[in-house]
Amino acid sequence: LSEEEVRQELFDFSEKFVFKASDLGKGKHKIGAEAFASWQKHDYIETGSVKNNSDEIEITIN
Repeated sequence: LSEEEVRQELFDFSEKFVFKASDLGKGKHKIGAEAFASWQKHDYIETGSVKNNSDEIEITIN
């Protein structure tokens, strides 16, 4: 695999989360996501980590 293909295999993904409105309850709710990844030292990269947050969205359940 090329470096780009390895990067895609490790870090490019799409994860879907499904919530029932009844689980959240009535009212306004803010929803966001946080992703965190860390890795150990290898011959080609130092130890490191990265974290990022999505923008929040607000939903209203009647």
